[in-house]
Amino acid sequence: MSEIPEYTNTDRGGSWQMPAIAILALIALGGLFFGWSNSAKLDAAKQSVTDQVKAVQQSTAQDLTALKDRLVTDEKTNTDLQGDLKVVTDKLKITQGQLRKARTEATQLNTETTQKLSALDTSVHTGTRHQGHQR
Repeated sequence: MSEIPEYTNTDRGGSWQMPAIAILALIALGGLFFGWSNSAKLDAAKQSVTDQVKAVQQSTAQDLTALKDRLVTDEKTNTDLQGDLKVVTDKLKITQGQLRKARTEATQLNTETTQKLSALDTSVHTGTRHQGHQR
């Protein structure tokens, strides 16, 4: 038997495969770089937002603490003023009572004085008439 060499065609369109693989590899590397770049930007943005949220939380906490302190101070002032008002009100009630008593006494004294003046006037007029008749 004679041997006939067999030729196999190993060229299955390989001329376009290598450049296509290289282009796909470059696209894949570009995609990876793009993804990594955006991931880094996203992480930076995320950190920035986190920092801003923490700053707002700190500011809010400080404002809340200041408001609580102010409320405590205002409540103490309110309590002190209520006490002062009670003392003044109690004192005013005593003063009003004394004023009513003084007015009542003044009215009574005026009435008594008017009665005494009337009696004196009557006495003077009656005495003058008696003296005038005696002359």
